[in-house]
Amino acid sequence: MAFLAALGWSTLALAQAPAATTTAATSLTSSSAILNGSASPQGSATTGWFRIAVTNPGICNDAFGTRVPASGGTDLGAGVALVPYSITATGLTSGATYSFCAIASNAVGTAFGPVLSFTVPALPTVTTGVASALTGTSATLNGTANPGGAASTGWFRYDTIHPGNCNDTYGVRVPASGGTSLGSGTAAVAWSRGLTGLTPGTTYYACAFASNALGNAFGAVVSFTTAVAPLVRSPSVQNVRATTASFLAIANPQNQETTGWFRYSTTSPGACNDTFGTRVPASGGNHLPATDFDWTYVQDPAGLTPGTTYYMCPIVSSVGGTTVGPVTSFTTITPPAVTTGAATALTGTAATLDATANPGGAATTGWFRYATTSPGTCNDTFGVRAPSSGGTALGAGTASVAWSQGLSGLSPGTTYYACAIASNLAGLAMGALVSFTTPAPPTVTTVNASSSGANVTLLANVNPNGTAATS
Repeated sequence: MAFLAALGWSTLALAQAPAATTTAATSLTSSSAILNGSASPQGSATTGWFRIAVTNPGICNDAFGTRVPASGGTDLGAGVALVPYSITATGLTSGATYSFCAIASNAVGTAFGPVLSFTVPALPTVTTGVASALTGTSATLNGTANPGGAASTGWFRYDTIHPGNCNDTYGVRVPASGGTSLGSGTAAVAWSRGLTGLTPGTTYYACAFASNALGNAFGAVVSFTTAVAPLVRSPSVQNVRATTASFLAIANPQNQETTGWFRYSTTSPGACNDTFGTRVPASGGNHLPATDFDWTYVQDPAGLTPGTTYYMCPIVSSVGGTTVGPVTSFTTITPPAVTTGAATALTGTAATLDATANPGGAATTGWFRYATTSPGTCNDTFGVRAPSSGGTALGAGTASVAWSQGLSGLSPGTTYYACAIASNLAGLAMGALVSFTTPAPPTVTTVNASSSGANVTLLANVNPNGTAATS
């Protein structure tokens, strides 16, 4: 330095403008923040300060926004090393984003650090969403919250009693402690929490909470009602056949999308359940819309065994639960059992056909077929039908019933073949073929008369042709 002074140079000539750097703001509150920076005085007495505004200036300058402090600044000395400095900005607006930069100045010039930004923390802003995934005993609570720039946690409260306004003391807290981390951003964050153990058909009231360092915030109270299990009643069986039937039941979905099906077995389950016997259909079932109306649903099982007693019950299910109906029974029908009897009351031109049939538990009709030519086996197409249409009603019991049909206009001395036929919803049944022969009239041959004295004897030869004859 003495050498430079001897040359007439001033040490001031070696000084330079400072170098400034802006560093992140710290100790953020709802109305203040510590602005941070550093500067190298570059060998000349230097002062540091900041500029701050809610509008980004793009490049730091000493004219935008507000000067912090309003005048003067921090004495950074006259060294050549970086000197950190901090000044607290107050009167900030909660939730606002600010831009700021560090400024340092000495006798040589002024330096500007880069522009940085920060958001002043705010209470979270919370919205309680609509509850979803409702069942009879569970639900999902939903909420969104803007953390307000500070680390936030979210939770819910619910109860069956309306709290009036949301508060953090009513009902049940979910979870019981802690909550969902919502981060520290400034955009809305969604979160959810599942509930279990609820009561079906009950209205609940819930609200969302979020908390950060500035305090708690809450959303509005919303309500939801848990689902109710559907109702089912009046099972019945119609159109019973030998191997098929129609199952019917009445269900009320109770305002939930509902599925209905049936169970059946040859063994009574005692009380209906969804494990016994056969399910109809094997999976899925009848869709019943989400209404509060009665709906009749139907399924048609197949492959049943004729003449068998079955037990059936209806089942319906929705998100509200599963409901079973009462057990009812039915018996499949069988084709009639038919026996063709011997023809009676034979004359040369008439006869009576006789038969018995067991109706098999279904309304049955009986008739006959006959012809002079044997069909080999009984069928419902050969010869003449008696009567020509319809027949004798044999009831719907399970015991044998006798019936007869008179024939006329037959040919004397002729052999006929006949059989009995009976029909119900299970089908036709045939009796065995029987034969009968109408009697022929006797034949008479007159022979020469004989006489003895005053007496004359008339003589003839008679052939009764199988029928008792009188001469």
